[in-house]
Amino acid sequence: MAAARVPLNVSLREATQRKLQKFSELRGKPVGAGEFWDIVVLTAADEKQELAYRQQLSEKLKRKELPLGVQYHVFVDPAGSKIGNGGSTLCALRCLEKLYEDKWNSFTILLIHSVSFHMFQNILARRPVSFTVYWIHDVLWHVAQL
Repeated sequence: MAAARVPLNVSLREATQRKLQKFSELRGKPVGAGEFWDIVVLTAADEKQELAYRQQLSEKLKRKELPLGVQYHVFVDPAGSKIGNGGSTLCALRCLEKLYEDKWNSFTILLIHSVSFHMFQNILARRPVSFTVYWIHDVLWHVAQL
């Protein structure tokens, strides 16, 4: 007899719920190796965005909204022409190599790219992005956390 197939949207929903629950359990608590990311890197399009991200990270850590014991970094893209996510990735990896030398490639790293809203002003005017806050399982989630 063939095994019952679970529809993809159901299994994806359940997997997402498990991940959100796990993240909720880790908020404000020290995490061990392999329990979460070892390093979380945010790239910033410019210095203003870098400062804003650093302030947000600092506030989130103070309020214990993020797992503790993780190294959080914000790296700004080089000035001048924007280089896209590929170039930004290489710059972030170079920064990690400078900070951690040859150890950086043994960490589990989450790399989150930013976007310069100045570059996309016309697009955003036609198709605005919602920077809303959502409630999921009685937990306040910002778009950046989703």
